[in-house]
Amino acid sequence: LTKVGTTNNTTINNNIQLNNYGSEDLSHITDALKTQLIKIPFVAIQKLIEKIHFNAKKPENTNIMITNKRDNKISIFENGKWVYKNKKRTIKNIIDDKYYILEDHYNEIPEDQLSGFNHDIYKNFSNKYENGDRDTANKMYEDAEIIILNNQEV
Repeated sequence: LTKVGTTNNTTINNNIQLNNYGSEDLSHITDALKTQLIKIPFVAIQKLIEKIHFNAKKPENTNIMITNKRDNKISIFENGKWVYKNKKRTIKNIIDDKYYILEDHYNEIPEDQLSGFNHDIYKNFSNKYENGDRDTANKMYEDAEIIILNNQEV
C-alpha cells in the first residue's frame, strides 16, 4: 500500500495544579455575583459551591469529591494529595465557609443595592441559618452533597 495524504498527530497535555481545599482561587466570584446570590438566599450557598468547586473555568478548584456515596468519608485535596475526612463535618464546613462569604458581602453592600423584599428574605434566611433551623440545615446539607456527587469527575 502506498501512503496518500498527510497524517498529523497532535497531543495536548493539560496539567492542572489543584488548589488545596480552603485555598481556592475566588477571583471569579465577583461582588455582582454575590449580590445576585443574596437575592436567592435559600439556594445561594449551593450555587456558590458549584461556582467555586465545580467551575469549568477554574478546574484548579475541583478539590473535593465523594468517592463512595454510602460511605461517611469525603476526599479533599490537601498539601498535594487527596485525604479522607469526615463527610458530614466537612460538608457542614463547606456550607459554613460559603455562608460567611455571602454574609460578609451582605454586611458590606450599600443598603439601597437591595430591595426591601430582598433584605427581608436574606434576613429570614440568615436568622434560620444562625439559629440552626433543622429543616434549612438538612436541605442545605443534602443539596450540597448532591452537588458534589453530580459534579465530580470520577
